[in-house]
Amino acid sequence: MNIVEMYYYFFYKIYSLMEYFKSHGFGNKFRAIILMTFIEGWLLFAIYNYLDVFFHHRTTIQLFSFKSVPFIIIVLLKWFAFIRNDKWKAYEQEFDQWPQAQNLKGTYIVTVIVIFIFGNLIFSGYL
Repeated sequence: MNIVEMYYYFFYKIYSLMEYFKSHGFGNKFRAIILMTFIEGWLLFAIYNYLDVFFHHRTTIQLFSFKSVPFIIIVLLKWFAFIRNDKWKAYEQEFDQWPQAQNLKGTYIVTVIVIFIFGNLIFSGYL
């Protein structure tokens, strides 16, 4: 599995979570995109916190600064990967055909990654 497929699988699992809590309604894709953007933003903030700690800087993130460029790239990536075209739908059909045991294993992996990112954000804020 290459990095693009892993990224689509991560989105597929978040989208499946949205489908589980909301019954096939309009907007599940956008809720999944927003949640995925938040998770990636948490990872960016944790990296910024670690860089500040390791290099002894006490910087703030401003709206139009060099540090906001990766967040803009994340938003643009979401636009091209999920909103502009529906290429992710083909991956969704592929992942739906996986055996249940393999899909459950993927669910555990995605859950551990999200918990690690959130825990990492909290720990980096503590530092």
